[in-house]
Amino acid sequence: MLDKALKALIHLKVLQTSLYLVLSALIAFSAIALSAIAEGHAKNNGTSGAQPETPVSYSISSIKPWGMNVNGVNQGILIEFVQALERETGLPYRVSLRPYARVFQDLYSGEADMGFVFDSPNIIKRAIRIGTVMNTTVSIVGPAGSTPYRSMSDLKGLSVGVMRGSKYGQEFDSFKDYTKVRVNTINQGVSMLMAGRLDAMVATSPTLEWGMRNSKANEGDLTALLVIQGPVVGLYLSRKSIRPQIEKIYREALERLNDGRNLSKRYSPKPASTELLF
Repeated sequence: MLDKALKALIHLKVLQTSLYLVLSALIAFSAIALSAIAEGHAKNNGTSGAQPETPVSYSISSIKPWGMNVNGVNQGILIEFVQALERETGLPYRVSLRPYARVFQDLYSGEADMGFVFDSPNIIKRAIRIGTVMNTTVSIVGPAGSTPYRSMSDLKGLSVGVMRGSKYGQEFDSFKDYTKVRVNTINQGVSMLMAGRLDAMVATSPTLEWGMRNSKANEGDLTALLVIQGPVVGLYLSRKSIRPQIEKIYREALERLNDGRNLSKRYSPKPASTELLF
């Protein structure tokens, strides 16, 4: 009788051990399978092996409509674009809204990993260009009743308002025969123009359109004088970023976003009226 009980106990122990081994194998297999699925998903999103411990930091111009904070929420053309990049890469981010000139300093110092600025020889030398975000046009406006310009030479000798720290592309930046008056906001420039303190005001078309919609100017108060090819908005990675491995991830993500899509139209605001279709 005792032998039978002992044999039954031993048999039970063998069954328990076998069950434990089977469960352990199932758990290990499940972990491997889940890891493979996660790795495959990461590769599909271009994030394999490069998930940072902290969010990717962006320095973005606070010039409207590129970047702004409304009731504690970041909004604007470039904010929407950052959100699109997050969807493509799966990488979290944080945004700091800065004066445009400060965006350059953040990129140079490594204060920010990424930033959006107009292409120029200097920035291309001092930061890593990831790719093109959009092409822009530059609009020049004057007081009501002004005669439209035929070329940049019509600005000769005039006082022209320009956004502080901004570049407007080769055609405009190479022309020097005018008096540059730096302004901090489009509203300031439009107000000075309407008060007769400026002969003309220049800005990228999205910026000027936004300013017109949100200024005290009425339709007919200003005249569109000239539209020229503007600078290219580029996405840049700081050479001092602590996570240089994200260069490839964002380059591929930007290529996917640009594939067959007109980002300039998709992320630009619509004009306020048919009187200012720049």
